[in-house]
Amino acid sequence: MNPRSAYTWALIGFAVGAVISTAETFYSFLDSLFSGLIQAAIWFGVSSLILQKRNKQKNSNAQKINTQVTQTPMTPGFSQESSEEALARMFNLSDSSKQDSSEEFKKCPMCAEQIRFVAKKCRYCQHTLQN
Repeated sequence: MNPRSAYTWALIGFAVGAVISTAETFYSFLDSLFSGLIQAAIWFGVSSLILQKRNKQKNSNAQKINTQVTQTPMTPGFSQESSEEALARMFNLSDSSKQDSSEEFKKCPMCAEQIRFVAKKCRYCQHTLQN
């Protein structure tokens, strides 16, 4: 049984209507049959309306996604980089010669690591610097 089918819900409605009508003290087979058919018709109509509305929403969402995909510009390609360049980009690696020539860095007098010129304390050896 497919829960997305209106016929499934009609069958459930028929069963509910038949059970409800047999719960009374005086019932006949025709009463339960008639009550089940009424419930089946109601459940079929309501479930078909709900399922149609859901299908329309899914279709409109799919159309929105398709239009967004077609409207996004496609890049023709990408530039190939070497593995060294990719590693340097990923881990922010740079040559020590670039840091030596920069005026922003200086060497720590205790551990000789590169630290910022304005640093008051070395982050490697915790030496307090005098400016």
